[in-house]
Amino acid sequence: MATDQSRLAQLYSPLDIPEFGKEPLTDYSRWRLLVNDGGRHTWRYMRTDEECQDWPQNEVDKYWLGIPLNLPELPKAKDPLEAARNGFTFYKHLQSHDGHWAGEYGGPMFLLPGLVIGSYIAGMPFTLEERLEMIRYLMNRAHPEDGGWGIHIEGHSTVFGTALNYVALRILGMDADHPVAVKARECLHKLGGATGTPAWGKFWLAVLNVYDWEGVNPIPPELWLLPDWIPFHPHRWWIHTRNVYIPMSYLYGIRFQMEENDLIRSLRQELYTTNYHSIDWPAQRNNVASVDIYYPHTAVLDTLNAILGMYEGCAIPPARKAALKRAYELIVYEDENTDYQTIGPVSKMMNLVCRFVAEGADNEVYKQHAIKRADFMWLGPDGMRMCGTNGSQLWDIGFISQALVETGLANDDENKESLRKALEWLDVCQIRDNPK
Repeated sequence: MATDQSRLAQLYSPLDIPEFGKEPLTDYSRWRLLVNDGGRHTWRYMRTDEECQDWPQNEVDKYWLGIPLNLPELPKAKDPLEAARNGFTFYKHLQSHDGHWAGEYGGPMFLLPGLVIGSYIAGMPFTLEERLEMIRYLMNRAHPEDGGWGIHIEGHSTVFGTALNYVALRILGMDADHPVAVKARECLHKLGGATGTPAWGKFWLAVLNVYDWEGVNPIPPELWLLPDWIPFHPHRWWIHTRNVYIPMSYLYGIRFQMEENDLIRSLRQELYTTNYHSIDWPAQRNNVASVDIYYPHTAVLDTLNAILGMYEGCAIPPARKAALKRAYELIVYEDENTDYQTIGPVSKMMNLVCRFVAEGADNEVYKQHAIKRADFMWLGPDGMRMCGTNGSQLWDIGFISQALVETGLANDDENKESLRKALEWLDVCQIRDNPK
């Protein structure tokens, strides 16, 4: 499925971005956190004064945006129990109307690029305000010295983090000559350029068509055709590894790449230290920059990759066709069983690309993916990020309830209404239907 390039150019048009991102690029008094549907969190921007009046900011909104709450001062605690009581007195102000506590689940710096790249490929728009605050978040999270990004907010700059977040900035509308982009590009080039990015980075750059599939170690979908009893069958892998491998193997199996456009051609020049068309792509398969290596490849892994690489040269068409069919079935199962949220944000965006490539944008699948995409986007004082899941609602409420019971605060009359609401939410969030 090809993306409408003229429409895409309008959706992701260049933006005039200030040099620094300390101050919000939108009016934070107009943001609201919508909490509905059993604990979904989605940030909405009020564009008119009438909308703001009809939906005033509450304490939850203000807290997560970094806006002062102006609550009355609590009495100074004389012992640990009083300190805990004061803490929960404050915490009750942050409880959502349905009983749970909304909150950020941030930290990783490799999620937002997948959100942006996947949306760009699928032609799925963001609002102007979302684009601005995502740009601002990346500006604020750039390494203060070298201007790159790492694998998480406290990490050193890596090729993985720098290459992908640089691409995200450029897609969102930052000009290549912006000081933040220039500094990040210099950092990337000092690290050797984007050829040294690890597997996930190579994958995302390949589907975006700014990296060649020949430079990616094989991700054969045929593994899904193996008998279940085989020890290395993908269904035996850790769930996040397995559920990311499914869409990766599908897109690798069809060698999908986005159609070329001006931005893609420009990125091919910006990401590398040598001419894009002169790069020896097969030699890049095991090229991972030293700053990105947490555990070196083993000889066994390199040997298996070499064998799979030889298989790719003579892949059996009927087997490939059957494998792609099976992989796509698993993608559809995952989408439908999770209401298009999937197990996490990485597979979420990969599944979106797969469904778009196979079925296009004019359907209910695309609409549902767009709706649930917002669940992973969270706005904070430093901008908008993509969270590690669509929230940690049950996790948080479980520990909150446990703490209240173990401290005895659950017996305080002033806390019983809060706990009643929490228990009601726990009941609503239970899964009552078996998956397909």
